Amino acid sequence: MNHLKGNKKLNVLELNKISKIDSIDILKELPNLSYVKLNQLGKIERLPSLMNNKMLEHIVLDNMKGLKDVSELEFAPNLKHIEMYQMKLLEVDDIASILNNKNLINAKCFTGGIKKDRAIRALIKEKNLDF
Repeated sequence: MNHLKGNKKLNVLELNKISKIDSIDILKELPNLSYVKLNQLGKIERLPSLMNNKMLEHIVLDNMKGLKDVSELEFAPNLKHIEMYQMKLLEVDDIASILNNKNLINAKCFTGGIKKDRAIRALIKEKNLDF
């Protein structure tokens, strides 16, 4: 993916079922991304800093089995929509910190655990975010 570094024209990126990827640090090198969808990238454990992604408004994380650290989403400067599905390793506290992002409008977060998902929905409601 190094050939994408610094690409200023790319505004949408979807990565699906690529088993060999163990880092998505390239995201911080793509300043004009507005939409990112990451699906079944099992070796990814953390999201990179997204502070330079000033155009990023929407991120979808689906079935990212190894993802443990999503804390950088709290600091994404223009993030409005978060969707997370089957994020089994994430805890309620992990989601709570993301919901502190002052630009968020909409959050959908499902871990696959009934109790965790109820607690997360309550946090989303408490923050007056659309679900």
